[in-house]
Amino acid sequence: MKNVFVVAAVSLFALTANAQSVKEKKARAAVDDAFAESTKKVSACGKTFKFVYDWKSFDAIDFAKIGRDKMGQYGSEVPNVAGFGEAINKLCADKDYKEALGKISTIVYKPTNDDSITVKGTVASGTLTLENYCFGSTRDAGDYEKAAADAL
Repeated sequence: MKNVFVVAAVSLFALTANAQSVKEKKARAAVDDAFAESTKKVSACGKTFKFVYDWKSFDAIDFAKIGRDKMGQYGSEVPNVAGFGEAINKLCADKDYKEALGKISTIVYKPTNDDSITVKGTVASGTLTLENYCFGSTRDAGDYEKAAADAL
């Protein structure tokens, strides 16, 4: 429940920061709901993480410049985040990764238009960031698991 609250609080801030149509608000809410549903399944680590969907990075993408439809991308983000929590659980099934994740307090999903990556993980100051080239194929738990394992 705590993970859902954190995701909701971050999302609420993001929603109020930008003027959006009702259609866009609902599309964002669908992504937030999918992300919260995915991350609430994280139970194998023996701790609670703060999960963050990085809306600031999503909003920084110049969709018009790269010829992409922002509204359509919301629909693509829902399946992109579906396996996010499963990936963290899979890592915690391994004692060494579980120990490494014990040093992490925040896990960030960061959408990007950097086509030089698929999913890239980085760790800094107790935060694991999983950066996803969001215009590629739909990501599954294995994509995030590999990127996180490589970063840890």
